[in-house]
Amino acid sequence: MPRSKNGSTENFRLIYIVNKMNEELKEKKLGIMFKKLGINVDDILEFEKAGGTKKHHDIVIKFKNGSMKTIEHKGIKGDGSKYNKEKPWSETPQILNGASFNCIRDLFCEYWHSICTEMIKNYFPILPEIPCYDEWKTKDASVGAPKTEFGIMLKEIINSDNVNKDLINWLWEAAIKSFWTNLIEENMVLDQFREELEKKLQNVLQDKNLWMNAYYDNVKKVEYKDYKICKTPQLYNLTIETESYLKNPTMALKLSYNLSSNPSKKFKGEARLRWGNGNGIANIRWNIK
Repeated sequence: MPRSKNGSTENFRLIYIVNKMNEELKEKKLGIMFKKLGINVDDILEFEKAGGTKKHHDIVIKFKNGSMKTIEHKGIKGDGSKYNKEKPWSETPQILNGASFNCIRDLFCEYWHSICTEMIKNYFPILPEIPCYDEWKTKDASVGAPKTEFGIMLKEIINSDNVNKDLINWLWEAAIKSFWTNLIEENMVLDQFREELEKKLQNVLQDKNLWMNAYYDNVKKVEYKDYKICKTPQLYNLTIETESYLKNPTMALKLSYNLSSNPSKKFKGEARLRWGNGNGIANIRWNIK
């Protein structure tokens, strides 16, 4: 489904949920569920959809005393049979995504621009001149579609022929393997990355007081058939495993961390450096879960 339609469906879902919860709040139908979360529904003024695309949550609970709590909503196709309240994001693609972990992402951007774009230009001589690094990083490596003439034409070339796509995929796999091999063997910036990643995850999770997994029959459905809600677990003691990663660096770095939902247990996660708009084309980003 196109991103615009995804966004529209998500918006309608949130409107539906907020209206439904406000209706059930008047009838005190939410009492037992929220009591388990340490919330007295008599103290709630209303539910409201969060505004702004940069928010790390989707719904706000406004209390009569002026305080607020936040809810993260994840729409999931399914019936909730795989729900895990200790790690509620286990059914979702990621906790967060984006280009905000700059210490390693920027190194890879430099690596790709300095080595791979020249190879691509040799493969496809009809491409315009390679943009300078700052322009390429800002316009092509950033979120969204490519914006330089080089990136726009490259996308057309790659999407026009599966052979071209296979060639770029091969280059991407070779480049990321070489990049990570050097990075891990020299132990460059990995400690900085781990600290940066742990801090970012902690900040994002702290902004989501409650976590709601809503289950839908299909990706277009607005009315949920069921939902589960819990306190958002907080994360700490993050570690990164690198030994097995060198065997297949196009996959994900293995993460291990503790969660406040079960402090004695080690939970598994992953961090994947990837292209969000086609391999070699645009949007170099992290997917974390």
